[in-house]
Amino acid sequence: MSNRQNQREYERKIREQYNELVNNYSRTYSPDKSKLGEYIRQARGTRSVRQFASELAVSPSTISRAENGKATGISLELLLEIATHAEPNSGITFEKILEADGMKANQGVVESNLNSDFEQFAGDIIRGELFRENYSCTNAFETVLEQDGYAEAPSLYIKTDAIKDGIWQIKCVRSTRSQDYIYVGEPTQKAVGYINEFMAWFYCGTDAIKKCSVAVENERVYDTVKRLFSAKLGDRKIDNLISVILIDPDRRYVREEWYLPTNINIPKIFSGNPPEKERILETQKANQTTYGEYLAIMKFLESEAKKEFDKAKMEYDINPENNETD
Repeated sequence: MSNRQNQREYERKIREQYNELVNNYSRTYSPDKSKLGEYIRQARGTRSVRQFASELAVSPSTISRAENGKATGISLELLLEIATHAEPNSGITFEKILEADGMKANQGVVESNLNSDFEQFAGDIIRGELFRENYSCTNAFETVLEQDGYAEAPSLYIKTDAIKDGIWQIKCVRSTRSQDYIYVGEPTQKAVGYINEFMAWFYCGTDAIKKCSVAVENERVYDTVKRLFSAKLGDRKIDNLISVILIDPDRRYVREEWYLPTNINIPKIFSGNPPEKERILETQKANQTTYGEYLAIMKFLESEAKKEFDKAKMEYDINPENNETD
């Protein structure tokens, strides 16, 4: 494959990535034409306006007006092409261009998708642990809807003999990651909020739910929630089963479960022991990637793809005479 074909392939991949990214953005304020023009100028780099316009398949006057802040209503398609063809060392990304154009990331949508993925992942771990402890486990969403006339989503509803064939509602809270640091304030607030909802739900009455839990993946969140509700209740006890579950997303098991002080006999469900060595080996042989590995792999692939794309772009700009033939 020639350098030009390589370049086209990398441009295709980066274009696909940017196309998916734009779905998570919406216009929230007026474009900053001056900043947008400067970003377009930086993206063009050392290329002439005519050469850059030719690569983008637009007229030179279109690029000139955009750089001078005189263009109105620049299409997302053109902004996408500008980002795709940006000078490799310019530091210009599609995100920066979108924000200068008045677009803002829909963090609620992004977080919702991530939370949904984690809920499914955590739910699989909890169901797997129930089966490992020889308990029954079936989906009970429709049963709750029928008996109570209302069922929350997202929530896991499990019918299991671990609580004498009662229905168990579980909400999952993922930790917010920023590079290598894990924020615990927001997930702690969510976990506390869910437990307060559970207490109100039991107070109002439910015919279906016998136990409610919040599943978390971070030990600091788990310990903080325990401490807060221990202090809040003091010597008082509730008449329901509400718990916090600490899962290990990498080794795929329930580490610990803590119950709010209660007058009801507490069922011991999880052993707290990691899976047997043979089970871990079987998981590895089946290529079932752990949650942590999945995040690391995706980050690595994204980094490698960007390096290769930048390299191809640089080779194309340095040796244009080698890119005229396929």
